[in-house]
Amino acid sequence: MERKVKECPFCHSQDFRIGYAPIYEQAMALKRSQLLHYVVCGQCGTVIDQYVSHPDRLEPLVDAMSEALLEYVNKHHFILCNQNAKADSLESLGYSMAHAAALINDHCLIYTKAFEKRATYLSLDVYRYYQCCMKKIELNHDERVLYQTLEKHEVLSKEALRQAVSLDKKTLEKALDHLLEMGRVTAFSSYRQSLNWYAYVYCTDEYLLSHVGKLHGTPDCYHVLKEKIGDLKPFRALKKFHINEEG
Repeated sequence: MERKVKECPFCHSQDFRIGYAPIYEQAMALKRSQLLHYVVCGQCGTVIDQYVSHPDRLEPLVDAMSEALLEYVNKHHFILCNQNAKADSLESLGYSMAHAAALINDHCLIYTKAFEKRATYLSLDVYRYYQCCMKKIELNHDERVLYQTLEKHEVLSKEALRQAVSLDKKTLEKALDHLLEMGRVTAFSSYRQSLNWYAYVYCTDEYLLSHVGKLHGTPDCYHVLKEKIGDLKPFRALKKFHINEEG
């Protein structure tokens, strides 16, 4: 879009100068920036116009939408990331990963793969009960290696996790997916990788709960989840827990 400035609205001069200042696209990624362009009156110094060349690279303002998403999840207990015929998703309700990412960073929306092994965001309340069930399921060797690595380092990106564990990529992905399904590993924070994609910094369930608080007392977590959610069949890891409890 061509920007046309004919004269200064204050002194009516047509003597224009251009100035630049860095603008950071992400608060935690200072190395990636672009320039904010200033059009300045050469006579009186008034900043007449300012713009960036790539507005699409900037973080969206998500506060209001994030609050609406949090209200929905607290009422309905979970939401999926991607479109699915069996449950509401971010996409189907008009939200984006940016809205979810803001809530993850505030530790009030919890990332798992609980629903049919798909990316699933749980309310903090439901997550506490879900984790209470899942922590009773024994981890296999690879899952323990990954879990203990996160215990040692507290928080790691997936790339840092790959470098920290002695597991091949396929084995690591399988172990991580199952730990996410059980909620034993979750996202402690998120960061933007591209316009529409966010990546996670992972932590253990215990590390997250040390920041947000654990359940008090010894409730029957499985039946609380059933009362809140209703149909638990899509939450496949709970079936193993339920069988173990009945056995």
